[in-house]
Amino acid sequence: MKKTLSSFVCIYMLMLATRLFANGVSPLQLLYVVKQVFPDQEQVTVFISKGQFAELEEKINRAAAQSHLKVQVCVVESSSGIGSMLSSMERNSVLVLLESDLLLNSTTKLYILSKCKEKQIAIVTSSKTYSDSGALVAVIKDQSDKPILILNLKQNEHLKVLFTQELIAKIGFSDVIL
Repeated sequence: MKKTLSSFVCIYMLMLATRLFANGVSPLQLLYVVKQVFPDQEQVTVFISKGQFAELEEKINRAAAQSHLKVQVCVVESSSGIGSMLSSMERNSVLVLLESDLLLNSTTKLYILSKCKEKQIAIVTSSKTYSDSGALVAVIKDQSDKPILILNLKQNEHLKVLFTQELIAKIGFSDVIL
């Protein structure tokens, strides 16, 4: 029985780790992109699930130091706390969303996107679904494990003037949604 339970726990932990890192995008890559897109940005807010935070806390702290950003981490345990977290964010700030089942829930996603649009908060994420739905920047990996940058200006009209063709080329966006 102990061996079976132990095997189950190991398999479960491997599945969880695979889910957390399925997209292969690290906190350092996300914060690096934030710094490239918003070079004057000093602080960002990160929404992360409780399980991911336990796994990624040290990596987030190192990424923040390397990117020269102050990171306010908001551990999202339920959808009910998201409203107050978004309310505490300043207008024209940057929100980094790490994928989790809770944050990918369609109702939660629409709520976050609508509140961020109201406050003109730019969203940088590792989620293609968030990008397609309105997040400003998505960092995803293709089949060859190469990072792809997607810029969505369709839902972020207030930032169109910032993204010149030169800046888009310099940063290396693969896809621009207008």
